[in-house]
Amino acid sequence: MKKIAHWLLEKAKKDMRTDPFTTPSRRTKLSYYFDNLVSMVFYIMGIYLMLMDLYQELFTANHTDFLGTALMALVLLLGGLLFRWSAYADFKAINRYQQYLKQQSIEQQQELRRETWLKAAEQGKTELEQKLNHKERMNMTTVILAEKPSQARSYVQAFQKSTKKQGYYMVSDPVLPENTLVTYGLGHLVELATPDKYDQKYQQWALSNLPIFPDKYKFVVSASKKDQFKVVKDLLTKA
Repeated sequence: MKKIAHWLLEKAKKDMRTDPFTTPSRRTKLSYYFDNLVSMVFYIMGIYLMLMDLYQELFTANHTDFLGTALMALVLLLGGLLFRWSAYADFKAINRYQQYLKQQSIEQQQELRRETWLKAAEQGKTELEQKLNHKERMNMTTVILAEKPSQARSYVQAFQKSTKKQGYYMVSDPVLPENTLVTYGLGHLVELATPDKYDQKYQQWALSNLPIFPDKYKFVVSASKKDQFKVVKDLLTKA
């Protein structure tokens, strides 16, 4: 009995030292099934021994060492309890190990997205530098886009010479490159399309249709701003 108690104590100590993040999941699962099986065997043996001891003590003339047998049954039940606790610890270790692997996968995906973003940013920077160098070589038109007409007029007044055109100004000043133009928007030249432009069912308002998240957003130019939008578009295309 002392050997059994010593063995159970050593197993409990070993389970407490188990690190779920370094233990292979397969080994932990096998330990979980094994502990469950052994705990059931210990429970059955302990209950059977206790019942047989009570039966012999109460209903037969063959009296055995009741106290010693009861103590042995109690040790077996305690062993079953320890194995059940060990199985529970294994179960928790499996869950923590799976959470650890999931977190590792998330971190790897985040790192991959970060690397992809950095590569795209570096590529965009390179392309922008190439375009700027090409613009300098070709001496292309420089366009200054103001938010609204009053802002554009304030810019133009600061330069030495300006000529008003339809929707923009031609300006000249020592601080500016040649062929510099100042144009302007009318607040928001481009607006988001209304829901019915995506689907006819959105013409009638219904709570069941909300929220609306299009795969690709559509933009429209209002009729009152189409002329200025065309001016800005043409100038920026030439720039």
